[in-house]
Amino acid sequence: DAPVLAANVCWSRSTSTATLMTGATCPTGSWPFAVKYGVVDPLSGIVTSLVPLDNACSRPGLCQPGYLAPLSTWGAAMCCFDGACWPAEDYCPGGELLFCSYGVSNDDGTVTCLEEPW
Repeated sequence: DAPVLAANVCWSRSTSTATLMTGATCPTGSWPFAVKYGVVDPLSGIVTSLVPLDNACSRPGLCQPGYLAPLSTWGAAMCCFDGACWPAEDYCPGGELLFCSYGVSNDDGTVTCLEEPW
């Protein structure tokens, strides 16, 4: 559910931030990029780019029935491979990055994703 921004931005290496492009070119020291998904902070004007992730439950065998969902469920990105998923930290080498709307942590560090409970 990443929001569509569809805008040109200027990324500044010195501040490691992106802002909306306000003219025909970016200021000196920044580079133009197109951002399809993202949000703009209305106070600072800083753009946060987003990447939409597929729902983990769209992959057969990754999700349990939602009626099993405990009250402590959470939503987050997961790194999944060989039928098992772990919380996605910085990257997902050799796996597939997916989003889990209703997940629970297991004692072995893996995540069980659950179908929507309704």
